[in-house]
This record gives sequence, structure tokens and C-alpha cells, in this order.
Amino acid sequence: MRNTDFTIQFIMATAGIVLVGAMLRLPPVMSVNDASRWNTVWALTHGRGYVIDPPAEDPVWEALARGKARKPDKNTYPLHPPAPGDGAPYHTIDRWFRRADGHFYSSKPALLPTVLSGVAMALGAVTGWELPGDDGALIRTLLVFLNILPFMGLLYVFDRVLRRLEYSDETRLACVVFAAFGTYLTAYSVTLNNHTVAAVAVFFALAAAIQIKIVGRQEWRWFALCGGCSAWAAVNDLPSVLFAGGLLVWLLVGHWRPTLIWGLPMALVILGAFLWATYASTGSVIPTNFATERFSYPGSGLWAGGLKGIDAIQGESKGMYAFHFLCGHHGFFSLTPILLLGLYGMIWDRGPLRWVHRAGGVLSLVLLLAYALRTPNYGGVCQGPRWLFWVIPFWLLASGATVERFRHSRIFWTLAGVLFFVSLVSVGYALTGAFELGVRGPWGESWLHRLMRGAGWIDY
Repeated sequence: MRNTDFTIQFIMATAGIVLVGAMLRLPPVMSVNDASRWNTVWALTHGRGYVIDPPAEDPVWEALARGKARKPDKNTYPLHPPAPGDGAPYHTIDRWFRRADGHFYSSKPALLPTVLSGVAMALGAVTGWELPGDDGALIRTLLVFLNILPFMGLLYVFDRVLRRLEYSDETRLACVVFAAFGTYLTAYSVTLNNHTVAAVAVFFALAAAIQIKIVGRQEWRWFALCGGCSAWAAVNDLPSVLFAGGLLVWLLVGHWRPTLIWGLPMALVILGAFLWATYASTGSVIPTNFATERFSYPGSGLWAGGLKGIDAIQGESKGMYAFHFLCGHHGFFSLTPILLLGLYGMIWDRGPLRWVHRAGGVLSLVLLLAYALRTPNYGGVCQGPRWLFWVIPFWLLASGATVERFRHSRIFWTLAGVLFFVSLVSVGYALTGAFELGVRGPWGESWLHRLMRGAGWIDY
């Protein structure tokens, strides 16, 4: 047991060191996605509110001026291009134009950048760092606290849950290794994004719920942790509100009093913060995700005739979309097939977490169907199905049941080794970045995407 504990701690430390090393090699801002969020942090720390106007030389200002000149009766917006050299420092298209005041704002939910801006100002008060001049040091330090340390915490809590379930040492070791290096939660921990933040929160909420419902713990902190973490997941990755709502109902059954006293208030505090940040940044409590008309303005992709390329694949059937989301170029299973081990646990496990496993399977299926039926978008230029990342904790927990069930089989370990090898290749490819191909970390095409296009199977 003691040797196993030491080995697992070594694995966690190794994962953290690998992530820091990869982060130091990669640029601090890697894509238009994280650039949009960092622009908001820059604006807040420089007293500009949530305004992220692009530089004056950005072609969008000329497009806005032309649109206003052609249809002055419809395009009545004011224009306030910044002075030369005074615009937002990072290029992004993930923005929207508020016609009421003539300024640009990030299309990303505002709460996470708001929290980061507070931490950035505290760090700046001590170190003198600020964006964009010190972005290498400041951004990487923030990412250590936001992504890497919580990810290491996930690995530690994962092992604690496996131990509580009385799984064998070899199961604990294997599952922690799979979690540490076999999913895109690892790869995306080197960049600012909402998906890993939500996934870690989902895992911590599940771990707290297991303490309450399976172990029988009734201390207030577990209910507060459930409410807070599930709400934090929901405000960062909005579809995970399904998880937060389901978890609340599960806790209310048999534990309604502490849930209402401790769990619900924590969730409402975070929800209130989210609504406040949304209103402060948009003038409305409706998230930008649900107000697509904000993205249509002269110079935008929607204004020019709609999204194209990977953001809106034309002529592809819904069935083919679902295939690529599961087993194709953005495949949940093709890129990180180690998650296939969770299938057995979700379907056939009869242990104490069987209903957690079933819930994870249902949530995964609902998400797949929703995206397949509603959008031709794969999440933009990125590696892996990032919209499914927040359900990865369910698959990791379910994989524990699978490993424990088949741990005496050599065939199983051979299969698991092959699955893990492919997963490791995908994660490693995302972490290293193919700079000669224009791939900056996980915000680029996966190796499988490039392989399939090179073979002529896809043309995008």
C-alpha cells in the first residue's frame, strides 16, 4: 500500500511537471478562442471594463464604416476605433459588436476572465507583471493555478475514490496513469479554456456526492462542495447544467435539508456571480451563446454569408457527424480510446457507483444527439470533441470498474495497453504542437484529422 501511494504521488507530480514543461514550450496565447478570454482579462486589468476593441488597423473597422455608409438608416451604430497601438493585444474573431455603444466584447462567458483578472491584478501588485508585456510569465502562472494544480488534485481525488471503493492497487495505479496521460483534459490544461475547468469541477462534485450517497458522510462541507462545484461547472460549460440539476435532485432525495441549507446557497452564489458578470459585459443576463444575432455585423463571418469550413460543414449527414464525433477526426473514442474502458462500467457494472455510471452514459448520449442534430460545427479548429470533455470524469470513474473486473486477464492488459498508447499519442501530439504545420498546442488539427484529409476521406 505504501509503495503504491508513493508511486501514485510520483505519477501526479510527473503529470504536473510534464504540463509545465509543455506550457513553457508553447506560446502563452495559442488561438482565437483563448485570445478572446485573455483580451477580456487585459481590458479589466487596464480599466477598460469588458471592451476588447481590435486595433485601429483591423479590417473590421473599415467594414463597419462601409456598412454604415451604405445603409445609414439601418446601421446607426457609433464607431469608436481605438488610437493606433491602443487596441486589444491578441487577435481574435470570438467577439461581438454592441451597436448601442460601438464597441467590441468577447463572445465568451465573462465570469472566468473576471475571476482571472482579479488574480492577475493581485499578482501584478506583487511582481509588476501585466498584459501584454509580461504575458509569458503572467499567463503561465495563472494557468498553473487555474488548470494544472486542479488537474493534479483531480488525480489525487480519483485515487482516493478508487481506494474508498476498495479497488486493488494495480487498478488504482492503472486508472491514475490513464487519467494523467490518456485524455484531452491533460492536453488542454496548458491553455485557457472553459472545458477543463468544468470537467475538474464535475469530478470534484461527483467525489463529494459519492461521500454523501455512498460513504454516508453528512458533514456540511460535502453538500457545499457539491453545490459549488456543480454550479461552477455549469457556468463554465453551459450544457453541464444538466449535470448540476440532476445532482441537485439526487441529493434532495434523502438529504433535502442539508442540500437546501448548504448545497443550494453555494450554487446560487455562483449563479448570481455568473449573471452579474454576464450583465456587466453584455447589458443582459442572457449569455452570448443564446443571442446569435450579436455576431452578425459588417465584417463578421455571419454577415459575409455564414460560417464556413470546420465551423459549418456543408453536405455532411447527421450520422456522419456523429461518427466523426465518436470515431473520426474529432473522435471521443478514436483519439482517446482508453475511454472505451468505461463502456463496461457504464453498462454492466453492478457496484455501488452503478447509477453514477448510468447517468454518465445517458448524459454522454444526450450531448452527442444534441450536437449531431443541432449543429454542423465540430468546435472549430481544435483537437478532440471539446464539447464532451466535461463528461470525461464519468468515463474515468467507470473505467475503474472495468479494470477491477478484468485485472487478472492478460488479454485485457494487452488491449488496455494498445488503447492507452493511441491515447498517449493524441495527447502528446496536442501538447507538443506541430509549429511547422501551424498547430499551436491543442488548438489545432489532430493527427487523425490530418491523416484522414491526406487520405482523401475528408476535404476540410
